[in-house]
Order: sequence, then C-alpha cells, then structure tokens
Amino acid sequence: MKIQLTEKAAEILLALTALIWGSGFVCYKNLMSLLTPIQFVVVRSFFSAVCAGLFFLCVIRRASRREWLGGFLLGGILAAAGLVQTYGIRITSSGNCAFLTGTNVVMVPFLSWALTKKKPGRSNLFSALMMFAGVCLLTVDFNNITAVNAGDLLSFLGAFLYAVHIAVTGKLSGTVRPKAVTCLQFLALFTVNLLFVPLEETPFIIPPAAVLPAAYLGIVSIFIGHTLQIICQEKVDSTKAAVLLSLEGVFGSIFSAILLGERYRLPALAGFVLIFLSILLSQTGGRVRNGPGPVW
Repeated sequence: MKIQLTEKAAEILLALTALIWGSGFVCYKNLMSLLTPIQFVVVRSFFSAVCAGLFFLCVIRRASRREWLGGFLLGGILAAAGLVQTYGIRITSSGNCAFLTGTNVVMVPFLSWALTKKKPGRSNLFSALMMFAGVCLLTVDFNNITAVNAGDLLSFLGAFLYAVHIAVTGKLSGTVRPKAVTCLQFLALFTVNLLFVPLEETPFIIPPAAVLPAAYLGIVSIFIGHTLQIICQEKVDSTKAAVLLSLEGVFGSIFSAILLGERYRLPALAGFVLIFLSILLSQTGGRVRNGPGPVW
C-alpha cells in the first residue's frame, strides 16, 4: 500500500532530518581526532553507498537519463561540500563553522529563484533572515567575532555548496523518482570521494575505533537523512526546507551540551527563541490561524 505524504508530514520529517544530522555532531568531533578529512569523507560515504546498493539496487536498472544526471550532480555537490567543510572545521572553531554553515538558509531563496524563477515571499525571506540571526546568536563567540581565517572561508564555501544542494533538490523534485535520485546520489558521493584518495599524504589506514561512529554517520546521517530530505522536498518548497534543515545547528548544540558538557551563554538562549519564531513564521506565512491547532 502506497503512503501519501502530506506537506505537514514532510515538514515534520525535515525537522527529524535536522535532528538526525545534529545527533551526528558528537561522532563527527570524535572522528576528527582519528581520521584525516579525506579518510573521513571516504569511509562515511562508503556506508551510505552500501545502503543505497542494498535497498535501491533494483531502481538503478530503471533509472532515466535525467535521474542519472540529477543523482550524480547532487552527489558531486555533496562530496565537494563535505570535504570543504571537513577541512574548514579543522582550522577554525566549531562555533564559527556552525555559524557559517547556517548562512545557507539565507542563500537558498535566491538560488531557488535563479533556478525556478519562483520569487520567494516576504515571510519566507524574513524567516530565513531570522533563522540566520538565531544561528548567529547561538554559535558565535562575540569576544572574538572579528577573527577570520582560512577555515572560516572554507566553512562559508561549504555553506554555499549545501545551499546549492538544497536548491537543486528542489528544482529536481517532481521530475524524477526520489528513490532513484537518492540511490545514484550516494553512489556518486562515494565515487567522487574516492577520487580524493590519491591526494592523501598519509597511509590510508582506518583505525578500528573509527568504524562504528563512521558507520553511524554514513548510514543514519547521510543515507537516512538525505533520503528523507529528497523525498520530503517534493512536498515542501526549498526556502521552507532550508529553514527546517537549519535546525541541525540547534540539535547539534543540544547534543553537545548533553554529551560533551558544553555550556551556553545568554545570547545562545536568545538564538533558540529566534530560531523557534522563524520556524513559526515559515509555517504560518505570517497569518494567524483561527481556532486551536498545532503549528506542525
């Protein structure tokens, strides 16, 4: 029996996707001490490619030319974004990286406008800007706000590439089968990451301690997370999807506080409030609902 996904259900699943991505933050930090950036992206994408092959192998045989092109385009964008961001976080603070990655929520409406000629509404733009301000308050160290280094620039480039991925996914939605694009995206991600291996300066040896957290990131964060993203963006416009997916930073901060013992300042708490208000605005479009009912 085929289950029809409603827009509201898709929005909830996109928030769940952000939760999944945020939950991988602790594993991500631990793996950075065990693997080089190239080792990290290769091992992580290996597990996602294996899952794609196991669950969606039969879909490849029926994939159209457009689905092949779309899947490999999305996979290539993900590979570039992941590697750039991984290098960036090694030479900048995790707070700066999270803040700069959050800027993709502001970029998406304009990229989607360029791709689809669909002008974003005022409520969408305002919610995106509000989300950007919330992420800023949540993650930036205001005692060292003027410090800019190569890691910050790489993180900003990674944010742009993630915004491109969201916008292109929105452009492809409705014209391709989500399962086909998902499978081909993960295969392309692993293939492109393998091309980076000759650039590795150290022996490509994966310590046993890195296997389990890498498997979690590859299977749960990458495979399940991006599968949900592609399926749900058939029902949700790219700007709203970007706002919901930006909750990754909020959930990542919560997991960091619980599992890593990180503490938050008053500006960070104000950031949580702004982020919640941006989601409320993106859901209601600035209109007040008549009668009771959940936002979702």
